[in-house]
Amino acid sequence: MKTLKISKYPDRKQIALDVYDDEENIHYTVAYFKDEARLNLFLEALTSCKYELPEDRKNVKN
Repeated sequence: MKTLKISKYPDRKQIALDVYDDEENIHYTVAYFKDEARLNLFLEALTSCKYELPEDRKNVKN
């Protein structure tokens, strides 16, 4: 089961958005936010916006 968890770090003045996958036994941090307003904006966009997966990109050297 995959779980989205929000963790507050007052000493660093950050809020972390973490994903836990119990089946694969992994945990990773998706993003850090400076405050709850930015986190809420991100979560609102994530749950209410239409999104499409991009096409595969070719590896381009700069």
